Amino acid sequence: MQTLVIPKQAIGRLVEDLRAQWKVIGPKRKETQFVFGEIEDARDLALDYTTTILPPAKFLFPPSETLLEFQVGEAGARRPVVEAEPSLLFGVHPCDVHGINILDEVMTDDPVDANYASRRSGCRIVALECTRTCSEFNLCTDKGTNRVEWGFDLLMVDLGDRYFVYVHSAPGEDLVRGKDYFRSADADDRVALEKAREAQGKAMAAPRLSANTASRLHAAVKDSYDGLIWEAIGRRCLSCGTCTNVCPTCNCYDVEDRVQLDLCGGFRCRTWDSCQSTRFAEVAGGENFREKAVARQRHRIFKKEVFQFEKYGRSACVGCGRCSSACVASIRLTEIYQQLMEA
Repeated sequence: MQTLVIPKQAIGRLVEDLRAQWKVIGPKRKETQFVFGEIEDARDLALDYTTTILPPAKFLFPPSETLLEFQVGEAGARRPVVEAEPSLLFGVHPCDVHGINILDEVMTDDPVDANYASRRSGCRIVALECTRTCSEFNLCTDKGTNRVEWGFDLLMVDLGDRYFVYVHSAPGEDLVRGKDYFRSADADDRVALEKAREAQGKAMAAPRLSANTASRLHAAVKDSYDGLIWEAIGRRCLSCGTCTNVCPTCNCYDVEDRVQLDLCGGFRCRTWDSCQSTRFAEVAGGENFREKAVARQRHRIFKKEVFQFEKYGRSACVGCGRCSSACVASIRLTEIYQQLMEA
C-alpha cells in the first residue's frame, strides 16, 4: 500500500484538480449542522465536520429516482433509466464507509440492483478518519467502526499541518498520480501518525455499552423478541420514519408507475420507504403484519442486529448515532442496546 503526505494548504488544489474529472461531493456547513453536497468551490469543504444530517450513501441510493420510461400501446416501448455520473465522495468518515460497504452487500446481492451498481462502480471514495467523537450518541467505538480497512480509494489521517494518506486501490493511485503536492511519507511522518492515532484513541468516547458488544449484542437482541422493552419503546414512537431516513444502511423503497396526463406514456419511480410507516407491512385485503409501533420498532432493531447479521455476518448498525440524535421522541439506540445487554 502506497503511503503519501499532503499539506493541508494543498487540499484546495487537490479538490479543484479532482473536479476536472469528477463531481466532487463533500461535507459542507448548513447553519449549525453539516450536509454532504456538491463542492463547487474548495473553500466550501468543511473537513472539521461532525456527523452530517444525511449520510453520503444518499448519492448512491437517492431518495427518489426513475427506473424506466415507457410508452403505452407500443410493444417493447420501455427504456431502462440509470441516472449516474462519475462522482467522488470526499472526506467520508469511517462509519459512513462501513455503511456504504453494507449497502454494497445488500444492493449487489442476487439480483443485483443495476442502478445502485452503476453509481457505485463510477464512484470514488476519499475517507477521512475522525479525530474526536462526533456526538453523544455515537457507538462507533463499541461497533468497531471508528476505523475502516476497505471500501475506499484513499484514506486521510489528520497530522495537524498535513494529512497522512493511504492509497488503497488502483483507482486511488490514479487520483494522486501526477500531483506534485503529494510526497512519499517518511519516518517522521510515521512517528506523527502513531502520535495522531494515540491522540484519536484518547479523544474518542470510551465504549458506551457493556463489554464485548460485538459478540453479545446479536444474541441479546434475538433473545428479546417477547421482551417488555419493545412495548415501552412503541408507546413513545411517533412512526415518523426519521430514524430510517437518516440511517446509512436502511434500504427499503417503494416503486410506482406514474402515467403522463396524455395517458400515452409514463415512468416507473423508486422512492425511499420506511419500515416505521404505519402502512409499510400492509398487504392486499388490508391485513397489516406490523400494525403497532411496538412491532415496527422491534423490526427495525432486529433488521440491524439479527436478520442482516445472520445473512452477512455483521451488524447493519454502524454506530453513527444519527437515528438517536434525530428522533423527536428521544428514542436512543444507546439506551436500547444497553438495556438489552443488561437484561
